[in-house]
Amino acid sequence: MFFNIFLIVVTVVICLVIIINEFYGKDSFSFDFLILFNMLIFILGFSIIVYNNHYSAKSIRLFGLELLILVICTNLYSSYLKGNKSIFIIIQYFTIISLIMIARISIAQGYRQMAMLIVSVLAFSIVVFLYDTFYKYRHSSLVLVVLFIGLLLATNTNKFGSKNWITIDGIITFQPSEFMKIIYCLFLASLFSLFKEYKNLKLIISGVVTAIICGILVLQNDYGTALIFYSLFIVMSYVITTNRYFFIVGFVLTLLGGGFVYKFERHIRMRVEAWLNPYKYPDTSGYQIIRGIEAFKRGGLLGKGLYGGSPRKIPVVVSDFILAGIGEELGIVVVSLIILMFLLLSLVIVSRSFKIKNNFDFFVINSILITIMFQSFIIVGGVTKLIPLTGVTLPFISYGGSSLLGSYIGFGIIAKITSKEKTKERKHKRNKPMRRVRMLFATVSVAMVVNLIYIVYFYH
Repeated sequence: MFFNIFLIVVTVVICLVIIINEFYGKDSFSFDFLILFNMLIFILGFSIIVYNNHYSAKSIRLFGLELLILVICTNLYSSYLKGNKSIFIIIQYFTIISLIMIARISIAQGYRQMAMLIVSVLAFSIVVFLYDTFYKYRHSSLVLVVLFIGLLLATNTNKFGSKNWITIDGIITFQPSEFMKIIYCLFLASLFSLFKEYKNLKLIISGVVTAIICGILVLQNDYGTALIFYSLFIVMSYVITTNRYFFIVGFVLTLLGGGFVYKFERHIRMRVEAWLNPYKYPDTSGYQIIRGIEAFKRGGLLGKGLYGGSPRKIPVVVSDFILAGIGEELGIVVVSLIILMFLLLSLVIVSRSFKIKNNFDFFVINSILITIMFQSFIIVGGVTKLIPLTGVTLPFISYGGSSLLGSYIGFGIIAKITSKEKTKERKHKRNKPMRRVRMLFATVSVAMVVNLIYIVYFYH
């Protein structure tokens, strides 16, 4: 329980310091101070893991290796980048919570996640050092998106009812849609910044490409990822045109499309019915939701402490339902703070994007942010019964190599863009719609926290 209270206090302090530094122009605390707080969370949390594994060599080795990776990543960022330090602190915080929870659930899975973290940090470094070179050939993303559409069509492995994985020689398995998200963000940024004219033509081209991608994902039963691409297209179209009717049209199309899929797709119909009343289907489609709700209820405000709960009873707890495992052992206060940390990440990135000189970088950084935020909303909303459940991961926190690697590639692009020399905030018509999008993020985040409290204390 001491760890839980310590985690809550430190998280609140980190949030307050970032808010003061970012939005009030006062560097009250140094970067090293916040890094120290994150490292203390990791050391204290992993000490509990080592203790509960009876000081086994495997747990001690995992602790040492992951601590080394965190130190290397910190030195890499502070030595070679002058990017936004607040963004790094938040991403590092998410990574530490992920490492602690996954290792607590399974040391073996902790080792696999550590291996993927190493690959992800390497990918992050490559992106940082090669981004300027890519920028010279940025319009090649118009071709890359076609190649990755072909990769989506090459999926050959079914997991959890969705055929959206590629397996090579029975050894390497990855989810191409995770990398398609980054390529799609680059594609939109390239297309929308290519010419000032032909705005309608660019919207039509991007709409056709989006429809193809979403169509493939729907055929693969990957509705959650399809919804992310669709949402990103709607929001970015609004940012480009500043026409709020895109939101209205998007909402209407969502209702029509959702109704059509509900009527003709049994899998989705079961998901919706389980969302409306999971206890009516306790042994089938409602089982996972019920286990998640019960985990949140057992955890309560402050949680049962690491190793005080039973997160392994929750299906797919290390990936899709990791937030339920966090809720049981660390409490809904920590879960709420994680949701608010995602919101804080969006506030910082949007604020920084207003100082970016060129349109391509502006569109890229905000496209990646919108992808991260909508993916977070979809899985958090599904786990907490705010919306029907879809199988996507929580960025930077869920177990999974493809998800972590894709997230860190996006983080590398954001880090490099924010490290460039910036001017004062530019007055541009694109800023106003992003401020409204930022307000949307804040509204949804607060709604998720309120819904979580309702689920824990009032839902029966």
